[in-house]
Amino acid sequence: MFAALEPQPHELDIVKHRVSPFYGTSLEPILHALGTTQIYMTGVSTNGVVHTGVREGHDRDYARVVEDCCAGASGEEHQNAISCMQRFAQIQTAGEVSFAA
Repeated sequence: MFAALEPQPHELDIVKHRVSPFYGTSLEPILHALGTTQIYMTGVSTNGVVHTGVREGHDRDYARVVEDCCAGASGEEHQNAISCMQRFAQIQTAGEVSFAA
């Protein structure tokens, strides 16, 4: 693992047991308590986990996707999911995202 990507002591670890990052987790209460207004969705399953998280994030007013930090089982699956998610989320590349406070 790259040292820069290792979990830091101050970072939260939220374990999910279903496809949705919101279902049965403490994610939403934590986001609310922190005053978070946007989340950036990334992941290995663009058409599964990312898509589900975006739809549920949209319902909670949090949806953005970092397209080039996502991947599907195939390029076609990835692109189809991105096309669908454009209705629910702002789609950006990593180069377009600014995490400056």
